[in-house]
Amino acid sequence: MELGSILHFLQDKTILITGATGFLAKVLLEKILRVQPNVKKLYLLLRAADAKSATHRLHNEIIAKDLFRVLKEKVGVNFNTFISKKTTLVPGDISREDLGIEDTILREEIYDQTDVIINLAATTNFDERYDISLGLNTFGVKYVINFAKKCSKLEVLVHVSTAYVCGEGGEEGLILEKPYHLGDSLNGVSGLDINAEDKVVREKLTELRQLGATEKEIKEVMKDLGLSRAKLYGWPNTYVFTKAMGEMLVEQLKGNLSVVIIRPTIVTSTFKEPFPGWAEGVRTIDSLAVAYGKGKLTCFLGDLRAIVDAIPADMVVNAILVAMLAHAKHPSDDVIYHVGSSVRKPLRYSKLQEVGLRYFTAKPWINKDGRPVKVGKVTVLNNMDSFRRYMFIRYLVVLKGLELANTAFCQYFQGTYLDLNRKIQIVMRLVDLYKPYLFFKAAFDDMNTEKLRMAAREGGVERDLFYFDPEVINWDDYFLNIHLPGVVIVTDLFRVLRDQCGQDFDSFISSKIVVIPGDVSLLNFGLKDEKLKSKMLEEINVVVNFAASTKFDERFDISMGVNTMGALHVLNFAKNCRQIKLFVHTSTAYVCGEIKDKKIIVQEKPFEMGETLKETSKLDITAEMNLLKKKIDELRSENANENTIKYVMKDYGIERAKFYGWPNTYTFTKAMGEMQVVHHKDNLPLIIIRPTMVTSTLKDPFPGWIEGLRTLDSIICSYGQGKLTTFLGHPKTILDTIPADLVVNCMMTAIVGCSNEAPKNFIYHVSSSLSNPFRIADVRDLCYIYFTKFPNQNKIGNPITVPKPNLISSRTAFDIHMTLRYVLPLKVLNLVNKAFCQCSRDVYDDSFKKIKRVTRLVELYKPYLFFKGVFDDSNTQNLRRATGNNMEVDGLDFDPDSIDWKDYMMNTHIPGLVKYALK
Repeated sequence: MELGSILHFLQDKTILITGATGFLAKVLLEKILRVQPNVKKLYLLLRAADAKSATHRLHNEIIAKDLFRVLKEKVGVNFNTFISKKTTLVPGDISREDLGIEDTILREEIYDQTDVIINLAATTNFDERYDISLGLNTFGVKYVINFAKKCSKLEVLVHVSTAYVCGEGGEEGLILEKPYHLGDSLNGVSGLDINAEDKVVREKLTELRQLGATEKEIKEVMKDLGLSRAKLYGWPNTYVFTKAMGEMLVEQLKGNLSVVIIRPTIVTSTFKEPFPGWAEGVRTIDSLAVAYGKGKLTCFLGDLRAIVDAIPADMVVNAILVAMLAHAKHPSDDVIYHVGSSVRKPLRYSKLQEVGLRYFTAKPWINKDGRPVKVGKVTVLNNMDSFRRYMFIRYLVVLKGLELANTAFCQYFQGTYLDLNRKIQIVMRLVDLYKPYLFFKAAFDDMNTEKLRMAAREGGVERDLFYFDPEVINWDDYFLNIHLPGVVIVTDLFRVLRDQCGQDFDSFISSKIVVIPGDVSLLNFGLKDEKLKSKMLEEINVVVNFAASTKFDERFDISMGVNTMGALHVLNFAKNCRQIKLFVHTSTAYVCGEIKDKKIIVQEKPFEMGETLKETSKLDITAEMNLLKKKIDELRSENANENTIKYVMKDYGIERAKFYGWPNTYTFTKAMGEMQVVHHKDNLPLIIIRPTMVTSTLKDPFPGWIEGLRTLDSIICSYGQGKLTTFLGHPKTILDTIPADLVVNCMMTAIVGCSNEAPKNFIYHVSSSLSNPFRIADVRDLCYIYFTKFPNQNKIGNPITVPKPNLISSRTAFDIHMTLRYVLPLKVLNLVNKAFCQCSRDVYDDSFKKIKRVTRLVELYKPYLFFKGVFDDSNTQNLRRATGNNMEVDGLDFDPDSIDWKDYMMNTHIPGLVKYALK
C-alpha cells in the first residue's frame, strides 16, 4: 500500500458528502476546507425541500457552529464567499433513487465531476422507527452505490458504518474486521432477506393505516417492530441491525467500485483539531456524564471492567481521509477499518467513574438554578439481577403501594401512579437498549487500521495533520481537560443574553469569545499555540486579570502561583501586547489585613515592594518562593503523600501570612500580587480594583444571581436550614458587602475612563462601608424575619422553624460556648469509648473532625467578624463624578448609596440564595 500527500490528493478534487448536517460530516467538512482550501468542490447532500431550505440548514446547522471558528479566523472577512465558492448544496434524500436529487442538471453535474463519495448519512437512534432506519441505513446504502456507479470520474466510495454491527460483545475476545454477506445473522437464524424486511415494513404500515391508527401509534409500533426484527436475528437494536444490512448491500452491489467501509466505535469530542473538546449534543457515554454531573445518576448498571471503546471525532475523520487516499482507484475485496481504541489504548468504565468523580468534585456542575451540584460515588449494579432487585425495592414496591392506595381512595393518586409508571417504563426500555454496551467485554481488532497507519508513517502522508493513533491519548487528560469541559453547559446567568440573541446565541458567542487553554501560574500562560499567542499579542487592547484562588487557607504553593506570580505573568504578557491601552488587576479590599483595635479608614493606596503589616524583616517575594520550593522538596524527599503535602502547604501559607501581619494566605498572596504589578508595570497604564465582600447581583442581568456560597452566605444558608443558631461577631461590626454587578460596572467605567491616559490614582475600593454601612446585627435581624416568614422545608416537606439567632460578641465567649456545648460532651464520649472497647469510635472521630473544622473556620473568618475598619472610596467616587455625565449611568451604576439593604436582603439576596444554593 503506497500513499502520498493527502493535501496533494485533495487539491482540485470534487467530493460528495452525504448526511452533511451530521456530527462527523461537519468535522470532515471543516477539516477539508481548513487544510486544503484548494479543494475544487464539496457537494453537500442534505434533507431539504428546496435550495432555499438547504441554504438555511447550511447556515444554521453547519457553519454557524463553533467548530468553524478557526476556519473563520483563517479566511477572515471572505469566509462566506469562500464557503459559497467551495460548497454546493444538494437538496436530497438517500432513501430514494438518485438520492432524491430532483434537479436533473445538478444531478448530471455531480455524475460528471465527482471524484470521491463519503457516505455519512444515517439515523443513529437505537430504537428508531424501523421504516425510517431501514430506509436510511440499509436501502440508503443501495442508492448511494447505484449513484456512485454513474459517476464517471469516481475514484473511491467511503461508507461509514459502526463497529457495533458486531452485536452484543458479551464475551472476551477480538472482533475481526470482516464483512457481512447477505443472509448472515448473529445467532444462526437463517432466512434474513433484506427485501423481505422491506415487505414486512410496508405490510405493517398498510395494516396500521387501514385500522385508522394515529401517527403516534404508528411511530411506537414501528419502533417495536424494528427491535423485534433485530433481536430475531441476534442484533440488540434497530440501529446496528440496519447498519449491518447496509454493509451486506455494499458487499453485494459494489462490483468494480473501490469501496472502503469505516467502522468507528463510540465517537467523542475532538482530541486536537480544529480545537480540543468540540462535540455536538449529548453523545452516548456523555448522557452518563451529564446525568452524573447533575446529581441524577445515583446508581450505575454495568461491569466496571467492561471496555468503553471511545475514539475522538477528529481521529475518525483523519482515518477516513487516509483510507480515501489509500484506496483511490484501487478496488479490492473486503476493505474494512475498525477505528477505535480498545486494542491500542483500552478504556474501561472504572476509568470513567474515576475521572467523573474527580472532575465534578473539582468543578461541580452548575444546575439551572445556579447551584453547584455535589457528587459522590454511585452504587454499582454489576449484573441484571441486582438491577432488578434495586428497581423492585426502590420503585416497583412503591408503585404497587400506589396502585392499592388508588383502589382504596377512589383513584386519588392516579396522577402520581401514572407518572411513576411512565418513568419506570422509560428506564427499563433504556436499560434494555444500552445493556449490551454496559457489559461489553470484547475488543475491536484493528489490524487493517494499523497497516493503514504504518503505510501513512512510511509514505508521504502529513502525519501531524492526519493523526489517528489512539495510543497518543492520555485518557485522564482527555476527559479531565478536554471532553468533560466540553460537556458542561452555560449557566443561568446568561439567560437574558440568550433571550436577547435568540437562535443566534451560539453563533454570537462563537464570534465574540475565544477560549484559551492556559494557566496564569506559568510564563505566557503555558500557551503552546504560537499562532494564537501571536494573534493575542497583536490584537489585545485591554487585559483584565480576574485569575485568583480565593480560599483563605489555600495551599501556599497554589496561592503563590496564581495570586502572586500569576499577577506578574499576566502583567508581563500585557506589556508585550502591541496595542495595549490598559491593564486591570482585580484584587481585594482586604489586603489591608486585620483591623481590630480601633476604627480606621483604609486608604486607596498601593503597597510598596516588600511592605508588611507589622514590624518584621522586609518581605522578599523571591525569598518566599525559594522557601516554598525548599519546603516542598523536603516533603518529597521524606516521601510524604499528596494529602500530607496539601495540609502542610495550607498551614505553611497561614504561618507565612501571619509572620508578616496578614490573617490568611489569600490576602497575603493578593497583597504580594499587587506589589508585583505596581513595581513592574513600567509605563503600562494600570488600575487596581479592590472589591469588598462580593454578593449577588442587585439588578443586572437580573436581581439575585449568585454562584456558590460566598463568605457571608454560608452562615445565612446554615441558619435557614436550622443547622446554625449562634452567630459569632460583634453586632456593630460593619460587613462591607457589594453586589457583583456594581463591581463590574465600576470596572467597566474605569476601563473607559482610564484607557486614554495612565491615572495618577489607580486604586479603586468598590465598597459600601463608608457611605452605606451594613452591620452584623442587620444580617441577624433580617435573616430571622425572612426565614420566619418564608421558612425552608426539610427533607420530608415540613417547614423548618428558626429561633432568633444568638450573637456571641467575643472570641472568649465563643470558646466557652464551644466548650460547654461540644467539647465537654466529646470528652465524655471519649471516656465511654475507653470503657466499652471503642464502641462509638466512629461517632467520636466524626464529632472531633467537625469541632476542629469549626474552630479552624472561626480562626479564618474572625478578622472579618470583628473588623473595625471602613474603606475610603474617594477615587471611586471621583471616577463616578468624572464619568457620570458622559456614560449611560442607568446601565453602569456603581453607587452603593442606591442600595436599600433591607429590600436587597429580603427581596433579592436571600431569595437568590434560596433559589441558587438551598434547592
